[in-house]
Amino acid sequence: MGYVGVIIGNDLTYNPETEQIEVKRENFKDKGARPAKPKGNYKTDDLDRLVRNTYKTLLTRGMRGCYVYCVDEGLREYLRTNSDRGI
Repeated sequence: MGYVGVIIGNDLTYNPETEQIEVKRENFKDKGARPAKPKGNYKTDDLDRLVRNTYKTLLTRGMRGCYVYCVDEGLREYLRTNSDRGI
C-alpha cells in the first residue's frame, strides 16, 4: 500500500472542556462490530477501546502516508496541532 485515506466519523470527538478525545456511543452505528472481551481487569469502556483501536489500525495502514478527514471540527484541529500524540 502507498497511501490510505481515513474519514473519522462523529463517533470520535474532541472535548475542549476536558481536553480529551471521546467516543460518542450514540453516534456509533456499526451494528456488526462487537467489542472484544477484555483480558484482565480493565476499567475502560469496551466500545471506547474498540473505536480507538479501529481508527489506530486504519491510520497505520499506509506505507507512505495517510490522508485524514475528521467530521468533528474540534478533533480535526486537535489532530492538526497534536499529530505526534496520537488517538
